[in-house]
Amino acid sequence: MRRLIALLVVLSSCSLAVRAQEVVIEAEPATLTVQGVGVVEAEPTQVTVTVGVEETAESASGAQRRVSAKMRRIIAKIKLLGLDNAVLQTASIQLYPKHSPKRERIVGYTASSSLRIRFDEPDRTGDVIDNAIETGANANVSIRFGLANDGPARAEALKRAIAAARENAETIAAASGVSIVKTYKIADQYARPTPRMALERASFDAATPIETGEVGVTATVTIVYIIEDKDAG
Repeated sequence: MRRLIALLVVLSSCSLAVRAQEVVIEAEPATLTVQGVGVVEAEPTQVTVTVGVEETAESASGAQRRVSAKMRRIIAKIKLLGLDNAVLQTASIQLYPKHSPKRERIVGYTASSSLRIRFDEPDRTGDVIDNAIETGANANVSIRFGLANDGPARAEALKRAIAAARENAETIAAASGVSIVKTYKIADQYARPTPRMALERASFDAATPIETGEVGVTATVTIVYIIEDKDAG
């Protein structure tokens, strides 16, 4: 009899332990996922000009010396312009052989170098290009406009993207007979497309006209909203 009572006590304890370990799994909420895009156009406050020099000579060292001499003159000239917040950086250096028409022998060498010039005075872009070309730049001249500080434009683009996403969600919800309860998840993506202009091996007799245009700052958000049937509310 004592063994039977003990066995019942043990079984009862096991049953309580099992009940204590039960886990309540909540169902995932019904959701609606939408995207919103916000775009802000702003006048550029920064520009990056890239200028290149390319020279050919019978020897590799001769070609490189010609390029180096011209690039030194360009750098010195640009520094004399006194550009606002100017940063000069070598973008590339290349050296490769030139072959005869049938490629049976090397007939010379071509050397090239490019210089990246970033500064905060977009209205002086034409002046920079003209001075670089006059001093020896003869290859791969390009410009890219941007913003020295894109924080305010990005913040405004994000606000517009979130507002667009909410508007999309409300339109879809109204057409589907559901109500938006609250925001569940949100993620953002940010890109800053910038207008670009290339001038290939150009030579100018007058000041180069440059239209800076505007810089487009784009933000994209993906928002997941919790929804419920309108009758449930």
